[in-house]
Amino acid sequence: MKSYSFLISDQDGINFSKISGDYNKIHIDNLTGYNSLYGEKICHGCLIIIKILKITKLLVNLKKLRRYKFDIKFYRYFSYNKKIYLNVYKNKKNILIKIYQEKILTAELTISTKLNCIKVQISKKNIDYQKEKKYKNKNNKNNIIFLLENLSRYVGMEYPGDFSLINSININFSNDIMIKQKNLNFYSKRLDKRTPIISNELLYKNFLINFETAHRPKINPKLKKISLKLQKKIKKIENNVLIIGASSGIGYDIMNLFSKNKKIKIIATYNKNRIYLKNRNIFKIKIDVEKNLNYLKKIIIDNYPINIYYFATPKIYLDIHNSYMDNIYRKYFVEFPIKILKFSNQSKNNFFYPSTIFNKNYSSYVKSKREGEKKLKDFKYKKIKVSILKIDVINTKQNLSILNYKLPNFRDILEKNENYQRKFFFN
Repeated sequence: MKSYSFLISDQDGINFSKISGDYNKIHIDNLTGYNSLYGEKICHGCLIIIKILKITKLLVNLKKLRRYKFDIKFYRYFSYNKKIYLNVYKNKKNILIKIYQEKILTAELTISTKLNCIKVQISKKNIDYQKEKKYKNKNNKNNIIFLLENLSRYVGMEYPGDFSLINSININFSNDIMIKQKNLNFYSKRLDKRTPIISNELLYKNFLINFETAHRPKINPKLKKISLKLQKKIKKIENNVLIIGASSGIGYDIMNLFSKNKKIKIIATYNKNRIYLKNRNIFKIKIDVEKNLNYLKKIIIDNYPINIYYFATPKIYLDIHNSYMDNIYRKYFVEFPIKILKFSNQSKNNFFYPSTIFNKNYSSYVKSKREGEKKLKDFKYKKIKVSILKIDVINTKQNLSILNYKLPNFRDILEKNENYQRKFFFN
């Protein structure tokens, strides 16, 4: 076994966008990445492959072969500026590369070189497709890097486009493959309307490339009209309201709810996302909880009595357990809430802490949330009322997945669930 390591910088991503023509914002725009299911910008999948081929010198070896088969499967996304580790295993028939980032198996690449003779002559008439795209090859290039660059452009800019991801790529190269068209020919077909999976082919000269892509899920916050019953409860609120993290998810939803009460002041904080809702009684303040806790203290003191709703959160990973994420989650879900409680400990003040329904998960996130719940329940100052609500899976960027498109918004559950209402309104 041989081992290698490298990292891809933000600038590498920008450079690859210019070379490939894949300017999908998920790779180059911080805010787009922050609002995605990943919580950050992610590397181009094809750039990862090209880097591996170069660093392992496989690119040189592949050029000498008459035929080979190349398979890569992506299990997770790759982050910028974090080390990527390769373990390369060789035998007489195959080369297997296991690819890790943050000690997690992120992708696997297999290259088979001992193949039976492939004799393929492909005609467009034999291809079943729903979408076709042709790219002209002005420079007459015919190599794996050039094709991966164009594949990235097709997926990121053409189909699926903005909200796209690559699941796997299968490359067949052989001197016996003969494709007569001069253009790079892409063909795509959605396999089943009920799933976002797309089957694709790229045909060019001695290459036959099959690759699977998918529509990346996105937040679709269609908020239903607030019932009269819920509006009455909102209008009975007398305390001012502070929503920490009001620019998206539950925070944004409840800011809209509280806007129905014109008699109270609503202080809505944001960090990376702006808040565009315009109401005279909504005061929007940019705050980074890691740096501006003293500013929050002043807001709480100046606007007494106040109901505090805490939704500050980093990206949530339910499958990671390590010391690095332990420290991050402990800050957000234990240390910051306790500090806010200490300097807002006055009668008539209330503090709302959202938690999660745990299903025997032992990730860093769950560990920190459990500790946060315990600390808040045992909070030694008793003047402030603390309400902890375990919230089921709802429509937020933290819960985005390939198959979950129709999750309820927080208000949908709040309308129907009396326990949610008791906790939410501090009854």
